Order: sequence, then structure tokens, then C-alpha cells
Amino acid sequence: MLLSAWVRTRGDSAGPFAADWLLWAEVLIGTALVLGLLTRLAAAGALIIVLYPLLAERMGLEMVAGVETAWACIAVALLVGAAGRTLGLDGLLAERWARSPFW
Repeated sequence: MLLSAWVRTRGDSAGPFAADWLLWAEVLIGTALVLGLLTRLAAAGALIIVLYPLLAERMGLEMVAGVETAWACIAVALLVGAAGRTLGLDGLLAERWARSPFW
């Protein structure tokens, strides 16, 4: 919900469509991470959503020390590790399709 509010306040040319799209992306990615479903794909989406404002604002030094850096580190940890296999639905999918890189 943070990024969609940020897009709405910036007044970009994309308008409310981009804010609505980002709102749904945040909801779906958050739901996937909570359920442990396609955790790596959801973590990659979360990383893109977190890095977008940093790159759009030319990544000043004061922004690197912000909360976005912590969220980016968490997203990278979820992306690299097998986070959804322990308590999530990815564990069930990994038993059935073991060779897939998504879980």
C-alpha cells in the first residue's frame, strides 16, 4: 500500500491506473508470501516494488539508509533461500515437482 500511495502523491503521467495496479501487486505479493506460495517469485516482485522508489528518486544517500533497504534485504533473503518450503505451500509443491526453480 506504500508504493501505491507514493505513486498517487507524485502525480506521474501514468495516473491512477499505475497506483491501482501497484495496489493489487502489493496485495497479491503479500498474500503469496504469507501463504508461502511461489515464494521466490513473490520475493522477486517484492524486490522490484521496493527498489522502484529508490531508483526513481536517483538513490540518494539518505534513501539508502531508510526502511526500503531493510525490505530489500528481506526480499533478497527470501529469494535466495527456500523460505516457503518449511511452513508454506511451496513444500507441498516441491514434493510433487522437485525440479522447478519457483519453490
